Amino acid sequence: MCRYNGILADFNFLINLALPVDSQWRRFNYIIRDNNQVFVIEEYSDRILIIKAGNTVIAECKGIGIEDAHIFDDTVYRLCMDILIARSVLHLHSSFVWYNGQAILFTGPSGIGKTTQAELWRDYEDAIIVNGDVTLIRKIDDVWCAFGAPIHGSSPYCENMDAPIAAIIVLKQAEENQLVRLDAFTALGECFPEIYRPEMSDETYEILLDTVDALFSEIPVYQLSCRPDRESVELVKQTLFDQNPEL
Repeated sequence: MCRYNGILADFNFLINLALPVDSQWRRFNYIIRDNNQVFVIEEYSDRILIIKAGNTVIAECKGIGIEDAHIFDDTVYRLCMDILIARSVLHLHSSFVWYNGQAILFTGPSGIGKTTQAELWRDYEDAIIVNGDVTLIRKIDDVWCAFGAPIHGSSPYCENMDAPIAAIIVLKQAEENQLVRLDAFTALGECFPEIYRPEMSDETYEILLDTVDALFSEIPVYQLSCRPDRESVELVKQTLFDQNPEL
């Protein structure tokens, strides 16, 4: 099992901000250490955000105020991701469903049905929808783990949970339900467009590519061509869990 610390992918930030009342950051633990290095997000005024490691400024964003919670949250998150990507953390555009202690990640372009599939799992299997739009992925002690995030797009789901990844499911709309396992190369091609890739240094981009290569070499990825019905849930459940009792 993954460690539960509360979380931005199990890296912790000391955040010292005048957070908006409805900010999702309030639902996440703010203080954790990264190899005894404390990262501090400081608010020097209501329009400047700074991330520091010790006395070294890592990132700075000017011209953003706290009056717009959505923009504020996205800005803080982007600054955090600048740090996390360099530490082999991926952001996958996906719905994260917690089921039987495992994470199932439904990915694909906007409008493909990620939230719909997550809600089917909630309704028929009592699964928990951790996040309807964003999953952070990190390998800990040789286990690939999924983590909730404090941003969630237009989805209402945003929980502070983590779990080992059972599989990533690439969604396709179809008239019949079919589940096919993808080889690593095809899986990478299907999922790479859904991985957050902000502007970054060449060195950081190489880290991202190495992390992506490792993930899709080790984690099962399936393509689910489906209708939005209970049968699609049963098909995935049977393949991932009924045929793999260790999960």
